[in-house]
Amino acid sequence: MQSLSLPNLTQTKLEASAWTVVETQFNESELHYKETVFTLGNGYLGTRGTFEQGYPGAMPATLIHGVYDDVPVVYTELANCPDWLPLVIWVGGDRFSLNRGTILSYQRRLDLRPGLLQRHIRWRSPSGKIVDLHFERFT
Repeated sequence: MQSLSLPNLTQTKLEASAWTVVETQFNESELHYKETVFTLGNGYLGTRGTFEQGYPGAMPATLIHGVYDDVPVVYTELANCPDWLPLVIWVGGDRFSLNRGTILSYQRRLDLRPGLLQRHIRWRSPSGKIVDLHFERFT
């Protein structure tokens, strides 16, 4: 399957093929855009593509079909349900976060065939420990 680069939509490298979207570099200025691009859903539940460990300014959202917010607006809107993603990872006394330490390698991949979001990160903690992290998510 041939990959192609999307036309100047972002400053970071983002590739797409018929069934996959791949991000190979994290760019903080594109956080909200990429949270939307990497959203997963199955017709009943949808979760924005935010990071499991969180990130300052992130906009996590989980929406469930049939769960609505009863607010005085012109139309009924889906309610933001509890965030099921939070995960705290400690590496030798340092809390893992993309805004601390050093990102040595990074890839996030959405494969639409099985509905799988994967993220691979090699990270050096502020105290110098290096760890490889692999996240997988599906709905």
